[in-house]
Amino acid sequence: MRHPLDDARLKLERADLHLAELQPLVDGYRRARDAPFRLVGKKHPDGWTVTRFNVTTAPDRRWGLVAGDAIHNMRAALDYTVCELVKANNGKITKATAFPIFPDEPPEKDKRLENKIKGMDPDHAEAIRKMQPFADKDSERSQALLWASANDVGDKHHQLPAVLASFDHEARATGRTKDRDVEIHVTVGPVGHGDVIWRVRAPDEAVIKLESWVSPDVAFGNPPLVTADLRKIGRVIAGIVESFAPAFD
Repeated sequence: MRHPLDDARLKLERADLHLAELQPLVDGYRRARDAPFRLVGKKHPDGWTVTRFNVTTAPDRRWGLVAGDAIHNMRAALDYTVCELVKANNGKITKATAFPIFPDEPPEKDKRLENKIKGMDPDHAEAIRKMQPFADKDSERSQALLWASANDVGDKHHQLPAVLASFDHEARATGRTKDRDVEIHVTVGPVGHGDVIWRVRAPDEAVIKLESWVSPDVAFGNPPLVTADLRKIGRVIAGIVESFAPAFD
């Protein structure tokens, strides 16, 4: 027998399939024989040798099509859930009916939030109000809802989700010289095209060893998130959907 949340669950399953389709593409970029970046060093007249990080191969823009489909299916699962809650209460589904996602609490005269959940049981409406990002802006749930909403709207009406190269830099430096006049500065963590990752100033006789490890990845949307983060958002949204399953018992 069909469960009222089956359509929402199917949407989430479809989002998982899109992310599964995306993963080997991302893995191929990460493990390419020719690294998608290079390190360019230059010695300046002031004695500093500066090494910059340059991206040489960008990920395929078309991957945004797959990411956008995953995002839309996640967002649609929330709207489907609201529609089923309205139907379960014998309410009327309107053009406004949808899962509201409000970063800021609307003023009392603003009925947009109420119109989206109009017709459902008051307890379910209150549960959705408590899930609003304005009620707990820093929670994982709020951040997931805001990201999914913003990137779904962008994909539907403006442009494909951003597809960006993402790199994490780890480093180790050792130096030996008779003098102490050796300066080494390193940037670790996320790095992008043109970023300075090493700055070194030392006497010519100094023996210095610099080692860099760069982990490439691909991020999607705004702010950019890697596929592992997209899966987390899917799990958060699935949790919201399933929290309303008792409403149909």
